[in-house]
Amino acid sequence: MASVTSDSAPVRLLLLHGFFSGRAAWERIQRELGGDCITTSAPDLLGYGEHRHGHGPGMYTLESTVEHLLPHIERFQPTHIVGHSMGGVVTLALEQQMPGRFQGLGLIGLPVFSDARDGKGHQSLRGRRFQIYMRTHGISHYGCDVVHTIRRGWMPFAHYIAPRQTRSMFDSVFNHSREAHLIGLTGIAFGGYVPAMARDARSPVAMLHGLHDRTTPLDRAEAVAIENHWDFETAERANHQVIIERPLLVSNWIRRKVLKQAES
Repeated sequence: MASVTSDSAPVRLLLLHGFFSGRAAWERIQRELGGDCITTSAPDLLGYGEHRHGHGPGMYTLESTVEHLLPHIERFQPTHIVGHSMGGVVTLALEQQMPGRFQGLGLIGLPVFSDARDGKGHQSLRGRRFQIYMRTHGISHYGCDVVHTIRRGWMPFAHYIAPRQTRSMFDSVFNHSREAHLIGLTGIAFGGYVPAMARDARSPVAMLHGLHDRTTPLDRAEAVAIENHWDFETAERANHQVIIERPLLVSNWIRRKVLKQAES
């Protein structure tokens, strides 16, 4: 948790990561947002990182993910929430459970799919590698487990594998439970929740989408924003991992559109 103080009104910003990620994904953005009385908190979601074993078999759902966050919400008392990808779906679910409680919501790379078949079909359009992954999705977590188990061997070389990510960011890609891997994608990110939850939102919402995001459809996200009269902005030279690749851009967007502050 990063915290600062000033004479400005206090802001408590909750940052929710997406699928195949973890709290480390927000490290650079948390540093960029330091100042002006902004306190940030970026917890691991249920099934990820320190909460990898926080659920039983068959107990991983959007509802259980939200329920797991509630004690943290009560302790931290966020004024604003920003969610990336699957974390955006969780953000909308929190808003649905506590309508109008938050001063502002930010949704980055929001996945808008009707169901798992729709989501898998979109990923398959990205090429043969993704077609193979979707066909073997049920067993691919074993690979994540192996990579995470032997991380001490490859961690010193992580910079050469993923130069834009810190070691902790790269490690978080593989540090999750089997249920988080399987249900997080097909049951939450591809769960078809977004349109209905978007219509129920009462808090102000701003959306950011990478102009070259091939993981989550830009046109569908923009359509949701237009339908619900939300602010929508695209990030040039950015793909789905905009929070890692363009942390300064995302931080300034959060200030301008979510927190309604001047850019740093």
